[in-house]
Order: sequence, then C-alpha cells, then structure tokens
Amino acid sequence: MQPKDVLKWGPVKWLRDLKSVHPSGGGAVGVAFAWTRPVPSKEKPSTADFVIKPIQGTAAPTKFAEKVLSKIANAKSPNSEGIKRMSAEGEALVTRLREFAAQPGPHKDRWGEVLGHYENAGTFLIMETQSGVKEFGDEYREQYGLRSMLRDQKLMKNLGLLCAADALIGNGDRFDNINTGNIMFTADGQLASIDSTAVLVSFQGMLNDVHKLSWGPLDPNQPLKPSDWLRLITRQVGNQVPSAHQQQTYDPLGKPPALAPGFVMDSLTDLDELWRRFRNHIEGGMKGASKRRVDSGLPPIVPPRPQEWDQGRAAFMVGLNEGLVRIDQMLSGWNWLKFKSTWSNTAKQYGADPNMDWTNLKVRRLFLRMLAKGKSSKEIYETIDKYVKKKGKKW
Repeated sequence: MQPKDVLKWGPVKWLRDLKSVHPSGGGAVGVAFAWTRPVPSKEKPSTADFVIKPIQGTAAPTKFAEKVLSKIANAKSPNSEGIKRMSAEGEALVTRLREFAAQPGPHKDRWGEVLGHYENAGTFLIMETQSGVKEFGDEYREQYGLRSMLRDQKLMKNLGLLCAADALIGNGDRFDNINTGNIMFTADGQLASIDSTAVLVSFQGMLNDVHKLSWGPLDPNQPLKPSDWLRLITRQVGNQVPSAHQQQTYDPLGKPPALAPGFVMDSLTDLDELWRRFRNHIEGGMKGASKRRVDSGLPPIVPPRPQEWDQGRAAFMVGLNEGLVRIDQMLSGWNWLKFKSTWSNTAKQYGADPNMDWTNLKVRRLFLRMLAKGKSSKEIYETIDKYVKKKGKKW
C-alpha cells in the first residue's frame, strides 16, 4: 500500500480499516507496523500494509536522512508522507492506537513505553513497507541468525556504508549509541531507511532549548559557547533539540522526552573500538536471548565462530571506508552544488528545523573529507576548531 493512498483516508476509514498495529522493538520511539487485517502478535513486520512514525518538529530531518541513506548506503526509501497529529485523521489514528495499546499481549509493555510519543507527535509519517524487511535486533536473537548475517558480505558491507552515512547526518541511534532495532534490511542484504532522522543540531536551537535537554553532558549552569556546541558534534554525545511541544510539556520529575542522540565524529578515529562496541552489544543481547530460550526449554543460541566474526568485520570495514569515499565524492565539486540544492529544497518543502543545521553539516563534511584523505586526528581537530571559531564570532 502506497503512503499517498493512505493519505486519502478520512477519519471514518482510519477507525474502520486499521485492524492491527504493532510497535517496533528498537529505539526510544521506533515505528509502528500497520495492517488493514487482523494479524497475530508475532506477525512479521514485512507483511505490514504500511508503517507509522511519530515525529516532532518538521519532516525535514527525516526526509533529508532518507535521501542521504539512499545515495550513500543504497537504502530503499519508504516514500514517506505526512499527516498532522491535530487533524481529524490524526485524531482518529491516535484513537485506534490507544485501543491497540490497551489490549493484552506481548506488545503491551512496549506500547506503554511509546504510546505517549504518538499522542504528543506533531506529525505522523506514513511510510511504505519494505518487502521482506527484517530487524537486525530481532534476527541476531534467533538461532543461527547472527551467524548467517555475519557471513552475508553484502549485508555487512551495507552496514558499513550505513555507518558512514549516519555520521554525516548526525544519527547516533544505530551505531554510536547502539540500537540494532533501527537496522532494517531485506533478504538480499539491502537496507531500508524506515526509521532514520538527521540530528544536525544548531547552536541557536540549543540556546532556545529552555530545559537544555539537548545539552547532554554540558554544564547547564554555564553559558553555551561555540566550542561546547562543537564538542557535542565531535567528542561527546548530545541530543536532538526538543520540539516546542516537548519543551512546553516537559516535567522535570516525569519521564524525559525521547530525543535521538547525535553521532560523535570521534568514533570514526578508532574503527577497532567502534566495532568492539558493536560486537559487545550484540553478544550481550544474544546471551540474554539464549538464556530466555533455555528457561523455556529450548536449546541455547549457537554463537558465531571466530572466523564468522572476522568475515563480518572485514565486510563492515570495507563498506565503512567505501562510504567515506562516497561521501567525499558527493560533497565535492559539482556534486557539492547538487547536494546543497537537495538540502535547500528539503528545508523549503518541509520547513526549517533546529535539527537541520547547515553549519553542523559542514563540520561533519569537513571531518569526513579529511578522514577520507588520511589526515591525523590532530590535523582534523585543528582545522575544525579554527572553522568554528570563525563562524562563532557571528553567533
């Protein structure tokens, strides 16, 4: 089912024809898989008629992310379209989601975590279901699932490409702040950009963040400096700027809003450590899944052999390094002019957003291009520090 067709639904059709909705298991918010027929709780997401993603702010960061991932990581775009939360159709959708969330079953706890994000969304993105899509986070918890994925050279190479693309758009909710539930792929190893967004936080957006939720480890009692903003791009994890609604409804004593983490560029200066963190995360999740299997009377998960880990790592690194080359080419010469046009057209069509900052993107561009050319960390940071000091004089 095409998103453009779902956009034609009126409130009555939303209430009548939306028969099943299952939330994804990964990420602070994730997405929801929707069917126009009743399906069992274990139904594969790939059979969904369409996908729903709640977002705050404008659709620009998501649409921009889809375009970059398609270009760099060969990821299939979900052709997303937007429905305003406060429209009659949006109200009808939320009514149905509340009904699904109240039902007993394996999704009830997850609905308890994410329903509020749908209720308080600014926009719902309706996205096309990718045929045969699997979640990496689900598959590695299956018997022989991880071993099969590590041997899949195309998939592992594409994951490396995806990691490079995420660094450019600032999306840390996959490889930096590791979340394998946000890695979706098909049986032939192609990636799907179902749950992606740009986290290109602006300096002004951070200044306007009343509760300083985007500041991460920065001292909220100290004035924000350009060097602080830069540190959250290169060396420490910050968060996307909350929407106006998230700031207005924020309760310091309640549950904080779900804000996507940024991608820390320094992670790319030690690729061995980046892979170690990714592997350790997977092994920890696999051990937990294996224990649950044993507790249920099933055999434990057979872990990958050392050579399978080596195969997966090698293909991942090939993809990551190729991704850096692709980014360098995309952001150079005439291609750079095309890229700037894509940026401006996206912002013009979907609206300005504090998480779509041009200077943030240019810092990442500078970092990645110097990294691809073999420059040392010292050279990279000296150049970037100089660039931000110059830009910061105007802030």
